Amino acid sequence: MPTSPLTQQAQAGRIELKNLAAEATRQLERSGADRTAATAVREALEELVEDDDFWAEQARSLAVFATPGGVAVFRLPNELTSVVEVGDRFYVKPLLRAVTFPQAACVLALAAGSVRLVEVTRDGPPFTVDVPGLPKDAASAVGKASITERSPIGRLQGSEGQKARLGQYALKVDQALRGVLTGLELPLILAATEPLSSIYRSLNSYPHLAGPAIVGSPEGATDADLADRARTVLDEVYAQSSPPSATSTPSASTRVARPRTSRPSRVPPPTASSTRWSSTSTRRCRATSTRRPGR
Repeated sequence: MPTSPLTQQAQAGRIELKNLAAEATRQLERSGADRTAATAVREALEELVEDDDFWAEQARSLAVFATPGGVAVFRLPNELTSVVEVGDRFYVKPLLRAVTFPQAACVLALAAGSVRLVEVTRDGPPFTVDVPGLPKDAASAVGKASITERSPIGRLQGSEGQKARLGQYALKVDQALRGVLTGLELPLILAATEPLSSIYRSLNSYPHLAGPAIVGSPEGATDADLADRARTVLDEVYAQSSPPSATSTPSASTRVARPRTSRPSRVPPPTASSTRWSSTSTRRCRATSTRRPGR
């Protein structure tokens, strides 16, 4: 289910989990599961919904795996669709993108009046990167008071002249970015409007410039605004670059797991002895895991 890293929006996540837990309980009962086991799962999920400390810190998605022996939860940096699965094994396919792809990127917020590089981290707040030699704006990059500055004979230069100056500006931006991007493999997401967007793409030397972009002018957008929009672009980038079997998420809001001959994306549920409290974090995907004991 999707969640929000903003604590003030935690209530919406609680309501969503409460509704999904109710659906899971109904599916368990309809499937003929042992009543005691179904009650244990329901009570464990209700306890999670009411846990104030747990909801004080969330990421962009939450995955909950519940058995009569306990509940395992994972906070994930990518945004997932709400789904309920009831079966004899855990459904883990929606988590594979968090493991397979780095949930980080750089955003180049490029406009004629300003430019900045914003780093979007896996699980921390975004921040503006200090880039030595980065021009302040297009006019200063070409040594003019304005890119529409009048020519010596008193006429405004035409659109071709402005594009030429924007090209000089974009080239200097690209040259400055080489000092901080060389050797990295993070996607670079462009936030710019035309014609500057096309001009920059034609001059860019960084091999990992993303095809999808943040639409609209970045001027006035905060680092957090750009990061939120960048994560949507990242989802699109990864969806285009990987097989559907590894990254697709169920389109239905709820469904019941059915027996399958092959279960490559399912794992057996943990035994009761494996449900002790713990907290782990991996550098690769920064998905935090917490195990909660059953009653």
